[in-house]
Amino acid sequence: MNKKTGIAVFAAAALFTSSVAPSLSFAAEKVESTQVQEALSIEDLNTNYQVSDVNTDGLIRTVTYENGSDKHTVIYNGLNGSVTIDTQVQEDLVYDYDTTKENTVNNTSTSQGTFTTMAAKPKSGYKYVGTLSGHTKEAKNAADLAGKLSLIIPGLGWGAKAAIILSGYAINQRVPAAYYTYDLYEKGAMTTNWYQYSTTRLYKDKAHKKPMGKAWTSSPQHIYLPNS
Repeated sequence: MNKKTGIAVFAAAALFTSSVAPSLSFAAEKVESTQVQEALSIEDLNTNYQVSDVNTDGLIRTVTYENGSDKHTVIYNGLNGSVTIDTQVQEDLVYDYDTTKENTVNNTSTSQGTFTTMAAKPKSGYKYVGTLSGHTKEAKNAADLAGKLSLIIPGLGWGAKAAIILSGYAINQRVPAAYYTYDLYEKGAMTTNWYQYSTTRLYKDKAHKKPMGKAWTSSPQHIYLPNS
């Protein structure tokens, strides 16, 4: 497979119906509403959980997160582009495995041309893991955008400078909602020497035809395993 295979995947919301007494139906609706509000996101897992297991089977990557006895499974499906958390499809997230990026280190080219990375160059030995696409919300300034991205995209160096380079907006300017895509690279997975970094780019459109600013390559981040 020589071309990107990721496709947009959208989750249809389930409609709750009940034929029981109004009071019971109301209670059930309150419970369901609470469950929807408590649905986990990638940001939640990256913030509050640690990776306890990673398994790759062809184009499907399964990652298990845990916090004590609480465990959750994320499946990145390169066959259909979907991303699920505990079987729940994550709306507007797309996973793609681009075979043309295999065996590359610090990849610095995109369909729009060559760019210059702005972070320390990662050491050799990293392997391409895949590409994740999604979107950001409007940010009040560069620091706010950097904080949002740091919860989504692995790697170190997510400060105002990174956000300015990515978006093309000044440090105190409001940054509109945008679409992102990032390539993830790693080495030493599931060992005490596990590191990841990413190369990210923002776009004005969902089709990724109108880039914002320039791309950013983060510095490698040490991924700690539970009990390590």
